[in-house]
Amino acid sequence: MHLHENETRKRAFGQDAELYDAMRPRYPAALVERVADHAGITRATRAVEVGSGTGIATLPFAELGCAVHCLELNDSMAAVARRKLARFPRVKVETVRFEDWTAEDGAFDLVFCAQAWHWLAPEVRYRKAKRLLRPGGTLAVFANRDVAVVEEVQPVYRRHGRPDRPAHREAWRDRHPPDIDAGIADARASIRRSGCFRDVEFHRFPWEQSYHAHDYVRLLRTYSDHSTLPADVLEPLLRDIAAAIEAAGGFVTVRYEAVLMVARPAKRGPTRPLLERARRPE
Repeated sequence: MHLHENETRKRAFGQDAELYDAMRPRYPAALVERVADHAGITRATRAVEVGSGTGIATLPFAELGCAVHCLELNDSMAAVARRKLARFPRVKVETVRFEDWTAEDGAFDLVFCAQAWHWLAPEVRYRKAKRLLRPGGTLAVFANRDVAVVEEVQPVYRRHGRPDRPAHREAWRDRHPPDIDAGIADARASIRRSGCFRDVEFHRFPWEQSYHAHDYVRLLRTYSDHSTLPADVLEPLLRDIAAAIEAAGGFVTVRYEAVLMVARPAKRGPTRPLLERARRPE
């Protein structure tokens, strides 16, 4: 089963929306700035966010002053986002599946999606995003990837019969940690096949964050590959992970890489060859 077909895991993020909002990592400021520069964001900018969750990625764009129409599948996640973003009158959160949502063609300057693009039907996501954008608009897709295993807990996974944490495996060539270069190559191929976008760029932003044992376990509870495990499997696993981290000094450091793709909608008619550039921050 492909990720976009797995309704159980899609819905799992709403099991504890408050925990998700508290624990999920944010995005580097440089990434937000790159999107804002590409889209030329001003107060006149109209954006639609696909899979907005609890508004983690919405907030920095709302603070830039643009109007954001957020689309979120889970009622509980949307409720957290509405409360958190209530001070921004130009932000609207709608509980709806992206594939089912309708809007006027060319109504938006920016379509962005954080951490959710792989949950969307491949035959819909690029085509619909292009239709929503005005000519010259921006598609921005980004996600945080943990790019190294947390060595302190690997023996625990092996002992529990789970040799590694599989959160990203389906989306990133069945590898953990994910192979970022391979993931970018897959994304390039996917967007090329769609014929919907041109001037494709990839940007990479490495960063890291340290977690106390208690917080790392709380973070793991927000990942669908963990939260969908039966309680009699999950709770002993998390208990032993916390104990292993405490025994190793009480903290672990997770190495992330935020990966951003930006592109422009292709002109109508035959699609000209895509210009693709993979960039790292200077």
